[in-house]
Amino acid sequence: MDADVIVVGGGPAGSTAAREIASRGHRVLLLDRADFPRDKACGGGVSMKTAALLPLDLSPVTERIATGVILGDPSTRMIPRDHDQPILYLTQRRRLDALLLDAAREAGVDIREGQHVQAVRRDAEGTYEVVARRDDTLTTYRARVVVGADGANSVVARDLGFGPPEERGVALEGNLPCPNGVPPWLEHRVLISFATVPGGYGWLFPKGDHVNVGVGGLVEAGPGLRTELARFTGLFGWDVEELRDVRATRCRSGAAAGAWRAAVRL
Repeated sequence: MDADVIVVGGGPAGSTAAREIASRGHRVLLLDRADFPRDKACGGGVSMKTAALLPLDLSPVTERIATGVILGDPSTRMIPRDHDQPILYLTQRRRLDALLLDAAREAGVDIREGQHVQAVRRDAEGTYEVVARRDDTLTTYRARVVVGADGANSVVARDLGFGPPEERGVALEGNLPCPNGVPPWLEHRVLISFATVPGGYGWLFPKGDHVNVGVGGLVEAGPGLRTELARFTGLFGWDVEELRDVRATRCRSGAAAGAWRAAVRL
């Protein structure tokens, strides 16, 4: 056996699972296709509830702290809800994920970056074999337990028969540079609008020197997301051409429902 547990995926879920398992005395091998630090399409907000579960100090990667939320956008109505306590740490996935992965490494996790998992199978004796490729080299790793934390297009789920979620979501985001600082009305807030994409929402998440602007919805909205991103950006007087690092991602469609529940609680 190469490890007691193999974790596929080094994002927040994978690195946290690996760290927690290793801290209990198990040999853990974590595989990720990327070389860290790497970025991911994501608003980059960490809720206070999530932060409280982590035995880590997030301040080194926190660029702003949100104490309020704005519901809506200029096309409908903007309703601010402010609090006297933090509700969200605003960070960038490139920095947050690297921090969490380093914590897993410090806990004793054997981390192999640049390992693109090709297949996962289980033999007659119950041992899992994870086949990964780096460049032109294939390597097979073995363990008694496999944790699939490899996202919406999970190879682990596909090969072990769990199948994809019934519905998928898509999102498109970019970063608006703010060399003179983010708009004062957004400085300590995030904005979420549900009047943007059917089955989804738009968002503004301020960071240190930019605002993360995005729209997302059900997979059927994919072909029109660039148009929706341009429209949503224009509502605030910004030009979509000003956005940098524009990129798309697939996700579980339940993310929109989760954002709605969080906004209602706020």
